[in-house]
Amino acid sequence: MSLAGPGSELRSNAETYCEKVREKGLATGESSLGALAGRLFGKADDAEVYWRRVGADRFPPATVLTHVRADASETANGLAELNGLARTLIADASPSKTDVNEFERALIHARQARDSLADAIHRANDRATRSYDPDVELKALDAGLTQASELADEMAAVRASGGGADGLLPST
Repeated sequence: MSLAGPGSELRSNAETYCEKVREKGLATGESSLGALAGRLFGKADDAEVYWRRVGADRFPPATVLTHVRADASETANGLAELNGLARTLIADASPSKTDVNEFERALIHARQARDSLADAIHRANDRATRSYDPDVELKALDAGLTQASELADEMAAVRASGGGADGLLPST
């Protein structure tokens, strides 16, 4: 038996996506309640939050926005790639349980990244003469998140209907 299968590309790309957004400080991968509890009880390292990393409290707002836009674009592009891989698995009716789990994990990371990017924009706006709208700045990422949420539901439905692979394929 081999662990390699059609979903392997989605799994590995989802893992890489999660690592990249965590490295940038955009996501922790923790549940929202876990992150909130960490902040309330002093376990969160405030120095590592994204808006501090990009200097939203000290650099010129236009400089911060340039950085945020680049990170938002990279995050949205990575999510679009994952969405394409998920569509392929759905069309082939072959998402494994691990595929569904990893895709949902990447979706959580992308949502956290969206929150971090919006927070940085809000922090930059506190010092800006011109206000930037997070909904406008993050429009592409929002569209990708909407698609990813729908695809996650579709993958789970295909899996629940018995159409998904178990992730183990006979080796050839």
